[in-house]
Amino acid sequence: MVAYQLVFLVTLSLLLGLASPQDLQTVLQKPYDIKCDSKQKLKASDCLRAIAKFKYTSSKELDRDAVEIQKAFGNCVVTMYNINRDPMNQAVLEGSFKKILDKCKDSAGSAPLPGSPDGNAYYQHRPLRFTTRPRGIHIIPVEEDYPNLKPLCFPSPKILSSDCQNAYNNIPINHQTGTFLWSNDYAYVAPLSESINKTCQATIYTTDGSTLTIKKGKTTDGLFKQLIDACKDKPGVIFTSGGAKGLNGRVGIYVQRPQHRQNKKQ
Repeated sequence: MVAYQLVFLVTLSLLLGLASPQDLQTVLQKPYDIKCDSKQKLKASDCLRAIAKFKYTSSKELDRDAVEIQKAFGNCVVTMYNINRDPMNQAVLEGSFKKILDKCKDSAGSAPLPGSPDGNAYYQHRPLRFTTRPRGIHIIPVEEDYPNLKPLCFPSPKILSSDCQNAYNNIPINHQTGTFLWSNDYAYVAPLSESINKTCQATIYTTDGSTLTIKKGKTTDGLFKQLIDACKDKPGVIFTSGGAKGLNGRVGIYVQRPQHRQNKKQ
């Protein structure tokens, strides 16, 4: 999940796409451009159980805080990518996934929502999209149902836990409120906050790309200590429930070798 969160952040202020929730009323009547991948096998029945795990508002709509929502069950992972935070309700989400499963059966599949635009100038070809896939086909082989509070360590590349501690200590925050910030240069709340120290990049992020609501304090300090105690000089990640503005998100703390430049003004 981490790589997707890093990518989606630059679109935080964009609200493009479907004009209004009313546009969803007829979308299921339109043709879907469904692509199946017969090389990736899954169980359609597992996908149905995964789809049932989406959380909605009282009006049976998805909140518009998330840009990626993933659900998993058995050998199936279903994901809705919504980089523009377009409106989406339960009927259209479930109907869209059903169309993919009806065509692709026990194979992976994907389809954009008909009429959804191709995103913005930076992210071409990223309309609101639904995908089904088997487990493990991901940059980090961990899905949304990986247990909370259970560190997951990766064998390489080696990092130094002391560097990670310094990186974590320097993650940008509002020192009055404890709120995590996008960066010291851009002092606003975001889905991700990170810092790099020598061999280690420490990142706290939401799994759905919604805003971080968790504050730096005993909870995050305890999570980080649990992660470092378990993984020592190895990369790793740990999750906790809540802490994300989106209904379907949770918070992860991830330590790894530095992958990119920190969030600074150009």
